Amino acid sequence: MNQGKKRTDAVQGGLLLVLNAAEGLLQIVIADKSRVLCAQEWEAPSRGTEILAPALAGIFQGLKITAEHVEEIACVRGPGSFTGIRLTLATAAALSRVHHARLAGLSYMQALACAASRIPSFGAEKGIVWVITHARRDLVHAQPFCYTAQMCSMLDAGREIPQPLEDVALYPPAGVAQRICTEALPTLLLGSGVGRYLSLWQEACPQSVLAGHICHPSCTELWQLATRAEYTQQDIEPLYVRPCDAVEVLPRMAEQRGEKAAEVLERLESLLEAKPAPL
Repeated sequence: MNQGKKRTDAVQGGLLLVLNAAEGLLQIVIADKSRVLCAQEWEAPSRGTEILAPALAGIFQGLKITAEHVEEIACVRGPGSFTGIRLTLATAAALSRVHHARLAGLSYMQALACAASRIPSFGAEKGIVWVITHARRDLVHAQPFCYTAQMCSMLDAGREIPQPLEDVALYPPAGVAQRICTEALPTLLLGSGVGRYLSLWQEACPQSVLAGHICHPSCTELWQLATRAEYTQQDIEPLYVRPCDAVEVLPRMAEQRGEKAAEVLERLESLLEAKPAPL
């Protein structure tokens, strides 16, 4: 599904491009220093590779700009879909190399935490937002964020965003529930992992506010986060909390081919650490 809005009035340089494909939804935002010029998203869990480049070309044409107008690119770096993260980070790296745009990586979990301002029923003077996203069967990514009432009222003014209390980690859902039920402060749970295991949260965390319908950050929330990011000429490092499925089965595949698993893994590590050749 394509949902978007475009402005076609004169656009100057110094634009910001924001990309996200961490969890099935492909999102593209173009903004200037003070406003979003274009925001589009597609429900395309397996078609992001086909959509992204033509979509960017269409957006540039509609806004009467070129990639050279983009000075900053913010990409969600994870955690989430390996394919989606690689797609957007590779696109950002290519645009940066050709047009010298500066880059910044965004946390998918923090972008989702910003969505807490959509839940007026939470209403805590001070509380904890647990962002919980699906990782794989019987596992979730989870990360707690500090949240205050001022964030709800001041987020649109660009003053405050939820800050992480600890690093994102991989848990079985029951393990997260055990932690949440011991929290002294009010708690809000949101993300794809909430709806997926809704009965668990309802039973184990009856005092928590559940927002399982919020599975993705909005384009506006991505833009708000991107305006606070630090931009450099360095490539964005992906954030992978769990091993890639293909890497986990690599030793078995190597043995089936008559190769030594340790040597294959060593070659893979060497390729992953190799620096790209300069243009």
